[in-house]
Amino acid sequence: MSQSFYSTETKEFDQLDEEADERLNALWEKFLELKDLGDIDRAEAAARQAWHALPEPRLSWDYFSNVMPFTFAEWYRDLGRFNMAEQWLALARESYGPGRDASVEFLAATIAYRKGDADAAYAEFDRQYKAFGLAPFKGEDPDYLAFYKARAKASK
Repeated sequence: MSQSFYSTETKEFDQLDEEADERLNALWEKFLELKDLGDIDRAEAAARQAWHALPEPRLSWDYFSNVMPFTFAEWYRDLGRFNMAEQWLALARESYGPGRDASVEFLAATIAYRKGDADAAYAEFDRQYKAFGLAPFKGEDPDYLAFYKARAKASK
């Protein structure tokens, strides 16, 4: 397995004007603060507000078009709200496109793992490990690597 399984193409993004960028930064910071406080209802409202403040087409803007769907997918994964995590994952895939982005697909594997889809999680963790070694697992929940190693050992 080589790294070429993942897309090497980069997507061109538009730049927000200064006023819109400042407004979105403020909304984004509000979401992050509420999320970190564990205020789920208010954080969710702030997330929606930030997302809807992004001008259409929402997936065409530098930074926010990537970071919002990715972060929302992680957050919903961590909350155990897998349906919402997968909805945001789909937007992250579209935003990071074209092709497969390794970081987004690793996120997909973590969602699969957390919701109990061991086969899907293992398949992507295996692709990532074979392409990049331990790098994708660094800074992540150690359970992901432990799961991968145990499953890889069992499949030998």
